[in-house]
Amino acid sequence: MPSELLKSQTLNALTNLLYDFLPGSGNNNYSFPLAAQQAGVMQYWQLEGRSKRPTIYALLESTLTYRRDRFCELIVAIVKLSIGWRNSKKNPLTLTEVKKLNELLLQLEFKIPDLHNPSFLKSLLSQPEAEKVDNQTDNLQEELSRQKLQNILEHNQKRDLLRQNFESLCCESDAQKRGYQLEKFLNRFFALEGFDPRASFKNIGEQIDGSFVLNDRVYLLEAKWTKSQSEGKDFGAFMYKLEGKAIDTRGLFVSINGFTATALQNLKTKGATRFICIDGAHIHRALNAQDYSLKDLLQDLWRHASETGEAYLPIIEMSKKAV
Repeated sequence: MPSELLKSQTLNALTNLLYDFLPGSGNNNYSFPLAAQQAGVMQYWQLEGRSKRPTIYALLESTLTYRRDRFCELIVAIVKLSIGWRNSKKNPLTLTEVKKLNELLLQLEFKIPDLHNPSFLKSLLSQPEAEKVDNQTDNLQEELSRQKLQNILEHNQKRDLLRQNFESLCCESDAQKRGYQLEKFLNRFFALEGFDPRASFKNIGEQIDGSFVLNDRVYLLEAKWTKSQSEGKDFGAFMYKLEGKAIDTRGLFVSINGFTATALQNLKTKGATRFICIDGAHIHRALNAQDYSLKDLLQDLWRHASETGEAYLPIIEMSKKAV
């Protein structure tokens, strides 16, 4: 509840604001006593022997003190009647007045939904003002659309650069350099996809090639670009890195030249699937398909792993549109 001093100040400001909303008497269709009657607080309207302003203050103060449950009804009744009264006088109620009213009501800890309704507030604007608001809204929508298109174009340009980078890496003859550059490439790719990646880091006794976040889960990365396919011993080392981490930590094993059939078969016997596997073909698809992102690809692979227990599914078998 507001303090007595703040309440008094607010009621005075409210009285001054509402003074021109309605006549105090002499009108059977629009008046303060009619609003008080509609709100069920007619006993607090006592104009006889007093001027209009103190009578409005007394109506507000008494209703707030003794019938707080009717205070919002009283304000709504005053506003409704005021709309008709002011329109008949060719002096319509304004948006500025209603916004000020809402501010004062909040100081008394009231918020009347009908008085905050966007459609109602817009109806208080004059025709030129309404057209100005509509134009501003249209301009904002156009700007948002332009910004969205610009973001898409920039994203596609960055992806094109990544694709060129990946293609150049495929031609790199220095295996050590190629492996090192792969980690940097994946880090940039994850960043483009909004995965909040971390570069490679060391824990006690282990080297992690990196990590990223997908759907609020942390993934550890294992990245290899060797002449031969990855084997079971590579899986074992990665599984060891995942052990001891948080139970919901998953992994992504990237082997550009793929995996041996034996390693993949044996992996199904090692218990719960903690990581999925992708190769160069998966990366190529995610870099080239306009309607199929890396996030889409990883989510599809995890669904496949959850349904079958298989950590790897060749890109040719994935039921997605061709590039």
